[in-house]
Amino acid sequence: MSGESLGIGQGNHLCNLLVQKCPEDMMLREFIMNSLEAATNDKSGKGLVVIGAKCVTQFPGIKKLCIWNNGPGMNAKQLREALKFGNSVNKTMGADANFGIGAKVAGIQLNKLGIRFRTCRNGVVSQAIIHWDEKKQDSQILHVMQDGEQKLVIDVTDVVDEECEYDINEEWTEVVLFGNRAEQDTSINPYDKDKDENRTWIPKYLYERFYSIPKNVEIKLTTDVTPRDATRKFTPISLRLDNRTVFKQYEPVKLDNGIVIHYLHDPIVKEPSGHSRLLSTGSSLSPTKTFVSLVQKGEHYNFTDGKSWHLISKKFGIPWGYEQISIMIELPDNYPVMPNHYRDWLIYNSTKKAVPVLDFAELVFANRPQWLIDIICNSSPKASTDEEVRKELQDYLDRAAMLIESLKAVKNGDIPVDKGNKGVGIFRGKIKYPPNPDPVPRDNPLDTIDFSEDGKRRAIRAIVKKVAPGFRNLWDEKLIEEQDLTDKAGMYDETANEVVINMHYPAFDEIREDLLNRYATHPDQELLEEQVDRCVNEISQRLLGMVVVCAMMKKIRSLTWCEKDIENAMSKESLSMAADNWMNIIENYYRKLSKNFKTSLTPVQ
Repeated sequence: MSGESLGIGQGNHLCNLLVQKCPEDMMLREFIMNSLEAATNDKSGKGLVVIGAKCVTQFPGIKKLCIWNNGPGMNAKQLREALKFGNSVNKTMGADANFGIGAKVAGIQLNKLGIRFRTCRNGVVSQAIIHWDEKKQDSQILHVMQDGEQKLVIDVTDVVDEECEYDINEEWTEVVLFGNRAEQDTSINPYDKDKDENRTWIPKYLYERFYSIPKNVEIKLTTDVTPRDATRKFTPISLRLDNRTVFKQYEPVKLDNGIVIHYLHDPIVKEPSGHSRLLSTGSSLSPTKTFVSLVQKGEHYNFTDGKSWHLISKKFGIPWGYEQISIMIELPDNYPVMPNHYRDWLIYNSTKKAVPVLDFAELVFANRPQWLIDIICNSSPKASTDEEVRKELQDYLDRAAMLIESLKAVKNGDIPVDKGNKGVGIFRGKIKYPPNPDPVPRDNPLDTIDFSEDGKRRAIRAIVKKVAPGFRNLWDEKLIEEQDLTDKAGMYDETANEVVINMHYPAFDEIREDLLNRYATHPDQELLEEQVDRCVNEISQRLLGMVVVCAMMKKIRSLTWCEKDIENAMSKESLSMAADNWMNIIENYYRKLSKNFKTSLTPVQ
């Protein structure tokens, strides 16, 4: 008997494609989901999944990742059928179900030496090992017996009974991952990287993937796969939300369309050693970071943490304090989305396009609890707006006809309005709602005029007033880096209507140096430095503020500038180039400083 092909080769294009492209971390998710489903149905009513490591006879002394679960086992025939690609046992087939193909497909590409399956049913333990045949470029299951006979599934009941590790009177299943190299410890280096992972990768993955697990199932991690000193229970975040030793404050906000937004305050605390950590790390199996994610059917999608979360947090109305705020947007089960084939993204049912977490940023912003707003305000650097500059910018807005007439519908208005005539100056940009469906439960600001069935309404003339931005100066290098402002002059925060300025930008250092050198002979250098710093502050705000004001004007008045044009006009790059052009206005500050430092004015070379 020759080894039996499992269908990854030429005969199955879909499986071949999956082996080539499926994400690495899909492997652990699929094996754990299979284990959870089986453990849920354990006859005791108490399901258990254990993740650990063990040595096997094929690779003595080398630990290999092991996943064990109780619950219904399989006999030899069922195991043989289950391990054929495209087949499954007790599975619901479909793109929105855990159809049992992913574990084998994702697993074999990372474990070409083999994946060992043992399963116990009715006191008999059956074993199969699938491995990758490099010559045939296909997967096979094969055991070579002592007499040379080849078998697909063998009975290892006596071996397991002698090992005394598992009770053969109960039903269970065990999976051991051999990896791609004999010396590879798959419990800490599952993806065969040059540099080994550490014992936190599995708990970290569990926290980032599973929002919840079945109520009657526990997941336990042994010391081989966690830095803790004993086997520990994994507790998903859904069971930790109301624990004040994990999160200082938590509030779920349920919207009319069934979406629940979970707002979490995970403050930074200092340990006796002086190191800082998030409060949630103290009860976690691995270090934690704040994050934003989509949640559906108990799983996280588009999980974004660390610097990536910091870079987009302002779009969710969290420009400051993001390092201690986490957000989860939980979609109801009937929401018209589904996982993609690799289960690393949600996609819209109708368009099949990915569902980015940013599609829900406005919802998060609109429903922020007051305690969260207070944290943001307390975390924000103090505003540093030069009122003279802001008044100048506001005057410019007014003089530049930013008080634009537009039509506003009222019951007794004196102007007849036809449908399609929205007047002058109505905001022309598009609000970025989730494309399918639209979960934003509020009136569309684009429709300033609400028409009746016959398309006629009365209106009056009103004005739209734009307010000049305020300013917030950043001196702290960490904040500058977190805001992605290293080597950039600043950015415009539309939600707060503020220009955030990097005061360490080279152009501002050049201005400071130029002014200090020009009046270097003045006897009161302390006074000079104070005045120069005020000038640098004023120049930076005037240069960057004018760019934003001009872009605001285009946003209202231009018929041809689209949203992308407006974004480019007030981008970090545009603000940086404006700051680099400081020499065009420096003469004004020479004259201003010369009034106080006339005797020390040095001739211009």
